[in-house]
Amino acid sequence: MTTISDRMNIFYHLPSQTANHQALYAKINFFGILGSTAFMVYFYKLSIGKEQIERRYGEDFVAHIANYCRYASFACGGLALYHFLLYPRYPLKEAEQNLNIPSQFGLSSTQRRIIASCIAIPAIIVELLGWKEAKSTPLNVTKIDHQKQMFGGIYDYVRHPIYFCEFSWMYTLSLLLDSPFLLAVSAVVMQPACYVLCKYDEQDAIHHFGESYKKYCKRTAFWIPNIF
Repeated sequence: MTTISDRMNIFYHLPSQTANHQALYAKINFFGILGSTAFMVYFYKLSIGKEQIERRYGEDFVAHIANYCRYASFACGGLALYHFLLYPRYPLKEAEQNLNIPSQFGLSSTQRRIIASCIAIPAIIVELLGWKEAKSTPLNVTKIDHQKQMFGGIYDYVRHPIYFCEFSWMYTLSLLLDSPFLLAVSAVVMQPACYVLCKYDEQDAIHHFGESYKKYCKRTAFWIPNIF
């Protein structure tokens, strides 16, 4: 038979257990961000390494494997975004304290929305221009018409406008979610991941376009005209 004292002990231990569970979920969610991002890059690399697969398994097999890897890369990217959005519910409070990262920006919601809009609106415009001029998705450069100009419009100024906008969205979300930690994750994890994807994309472009694409790289900025 439980006494009042036993019931009180159970009651007082509940917050501690909940806090432990919260910390565990936070770690799982954070590693979900890292793991999903890593697998996104990994599967993308597999979809690009077509010539190696072709030599081993034949040309017909390549298209299927490349497509599956591409879909897997998209899926992992979506999963990383899901965990990213889930972070405010399961924050790594101890890590934020150890790294001296504030839990919030200290700005009003209106201020954060204004700043986020200043990032998001140009990103939308640039990304739409990128999709319009690319004539293919950035994950399938082989669909570009080789008889026409390789790239035009905004691609005359930067080589990867779409990728640049995609990691810019992570900064926008960090502001809207009021999480400086996510802003740091965007800079340390998401942006380098996008850079690696760009480099893999360029390897594929060089494989298909050869010396002409190398010359294009020399005269065109990577992400920001006249800067990088």
